[in-house]
Amino acid sequence: MKEMNKPSYFYTLLSPQKIFNSVAAVKNLTAESAPGAVHLIWEEPTEDNFSYVTVSVFTKYNTFIHSESLPKGSIHCSINRLISSQCEYLFQIQSFDLEKEAGEIVRGS
Repeated sequence: MKEMNKPSYFYTLLSPQKIFNSVAAVKNLTAESAPGAVHLIWEEPTEDNFSYVTVSVFTKYNTFIHSESLPKGSIHCSINRLISSQCEYLFQIQSFDLEKEAGEIVRGS
């Protein structure tokens, strides 16, 4: 029996790899305090894929107090009802891209 040359059909499929570029942090974060409140002001990241920030508040003992998401274009946030004048509060602002992937974090107290 004569051996036939059969063509081989092998394909290599490469899935596209996502390039992970995290969104930069907000810049120039400042805090203005008032009795029972704080007003945070920042400059947002300049990347095209920047989408929103999440502002979180904790006590110095890492107890979660409050969190909210703010869309692109929001450059300030007022946090009210900070009831304890004896407590130190920590503030965290994290940027997110259009695919809701977390970017860099800025922390302040």
